[in-house]
Amino acid sequence: MQSALEILEVLIYYDAPQLFIARDTFMGRYICMLVKQDERTDSYLCTSISSSRLGKLKAKDIDLLTVYSSPEIEGQACMIATYKEGDLLLNTNPLRKVPDNYLPEADLYIELENTELQERVAQDAAQKKRAICHLHLDPPESREEPRIKSETLSSVLLALQTIVKHAYKKAISEIDKKSKELISSTEFSQLDVYAFSAGSFTIHLQSANKADLSDYVDIERAFLKIDELCNYIGNTEEAMRIVKENRGHLANAFIRFLELVVFTDTSISISWATPRSRVHRTNVLRKEAEMLYAALSNIEDLGVEDVAFTGVVTQVDTIKGTWTILNEEDETRYGGSLEENTGISLAGIVVDKKRYRFECVEQIESVAGTGKEKTTYRLKAIKIP
Repeated sequence: MQSALEILEVLIYYDAPQLFIARDTFMGRYICMLVKQDERTDSYLCTSISSSRLGKLKAKDIDLLTVYSSPEIEGQACMIATYKEGDLLLNTNPLRKVPDNYLPEADLYIELENTELQERVAQDAAQKKRAICHLHLDPPESREEPRIKSETLSSVLLALQTIVKHAYKKAISEIDKKSKELISSTEFSQLDVYAFSAGSFTIHLQSANKADLSDYVDIERAFLKIDELCNYIGNTEEAMRIVKENRGHLANAFIRFLELVVFTDTSISISWATPRSRVHRTNVLRKEAEMLYAALSNIEDLGVEDVAFTGVVTQVDTIKGTWTILNEEDETRYGGSLEENTGISLAGIVVDKKRYRFECVEQIESVAGTGKEKTTYRLKAIKIP
């Protein structure tokens, strides 16, 4: 007996569909893998697959061999579908035994490449003259029906904007002061949502600033830095080295981003381009993020930065251990507390008359439920400039 199949999603394409999802007339879903070709017919090994298992396959929680050799339902067998002269037909008679050469190798995880998505990113970047970012989310609730928790959606958008902001600041930190002042305002790292892909949780974002006459967009600096962090998520040792090189607020934002992926069980794909650049794509998979997050969480002071303020002290409380200093460089008042276990004391500080150099630890923390960040300063050394 044969049943007609309709291709829903091509997962791997090379000259012809190599691996795809199809459905029959009764809305049953199958994963089909090319196993044999001749001049007139393509043959595919097929087995039923649920939305949940497909989500696990895409997230690399299971390999392709597991899909075929360990069925979700006991007794479920593989079948053969043939494509000939434009018709894709499933032979519903189950195979008694799947030939060994039909089965995929162990530890074969699929790498998804969405050509249509990449073309859309490139087209939007060229037409809008802005940096374009498509953020695709795969939360567990969407694997059974098209829905996502509003808290997850808002948290991911906030986490992305936060990591872009700190990646941009890190990227411009080494350029000369005069040039940095011209491109340091928040609008240079701001992203705006402008569309959603129908039927999927793909959010379309664009840079607040347009490209210059040479098609350059400054936020590209931030995305390149994020690529640097994300490209080795599957290699914990190398990823840790790169995160350590970017220690401070960017590292902290990246760790919070991984934390969100892990605790919401939401794998994330990021595709971006500018009018002058190719499309860049990186996947942050929950399984890989979990290993890296656990490793980074054991490293102390990875998310803090050292800062120094020079100027007159305007307030001191020796009992509470708090202080305020007017920083000469930006004419701004900064206040904080004392770093623990340094033995430092505020006794003898002359207020409003004498200049000091306060060397501090700066830490940024997210305020739960508000989307805002709180910056704290802990004084670790006092010097006379």
